[in-house]
Amino acid sequence: VELLRYRSDGSAIGSIGRFPNRAILRGDGALVFGPVGQQALGDSTIWYGTAAGYELREVGIDGSLKRVVRLNRPAPEVTQADTLLYRQGAVNTLNNTLDESAAERVVQTYRFPETFPTFSKMIVDRVGNVWLKGYHWYDMGAPIRWTVFDPEGRFLGDIMLPALMEVHDIGDRYL
Repeated sequence: VELLRYRSDGSAIGSIGRFPNRAILRGDGALVFGPVGQQALGDSTIWYGTAAGYELREVGIDGSLKRVVRLNRPAPEVTQADTLLYRQGAVNTLNNTLDESAAERVVQTYRFPETFPTFSKMIVDRVGNVWLKGYHWYDMGAPIRWTVFDPEGRFLGDIMLPALMEVHDIGDRYL
């Protein structure tokens, strides 16, 4: 993904740089549960990560690397039960447009990684902390883990939030 800078009048200033991302494939050979790069704007920097692990990079608006932050936490494994449940749901969904045998043939081409992405959303709060929303595909009623780093990249901890709570803004005393 290439990130670009623009002036307030909408004219382009230039490129900040190209950052790793993973494509979401659809149809035959689709990669299910594949990580997708996330970016969030800080005060004068950009944070990004591929979600393939707990590794974040902070870059300046000129594209220069400021820091790399890592958390030694393994990504959750994709189990056989996960793939089976996903395939069953996909066949049921495709049955709206394909007959069952055609839907099953398409779904059999789907590919699954060994692990889930580590996060699905990134937010930088008003004081510069970086929040990562844990990846969650099933059991939608379960709480969602948010992992928080301070502006220097130090791990602050995890917070569990209700699954239906949509976080848009984070201050020093509110979500």
